[in-house]
Amino acid sequence: MSGVEIRDDRTAGRLEAVAGGEVVGHIEYFVLDSPARALVPVHTVVEPAHEGQGIAGALARELYT
Repeated sequence: MSGVEIRDDRTAGRLEAVAGGEVVGHIEYFVLDSPARALVPVHTVVEPAHEGQGIAGALARELYT
């Protein structure tokens, strides 16, 4: 997964995987405030040309760390 940057767009509620200036995958999430504060993933997408490169796993690890 070389050359992929994970960035958090809190305003949009998305973690994005970016390669070569292009968003190649993302996880949409929302923030749960009660009963305990948590990020809740809703949907994960990886562009077909980038599947099988560990991008979804990297997004999930970033979400839960």
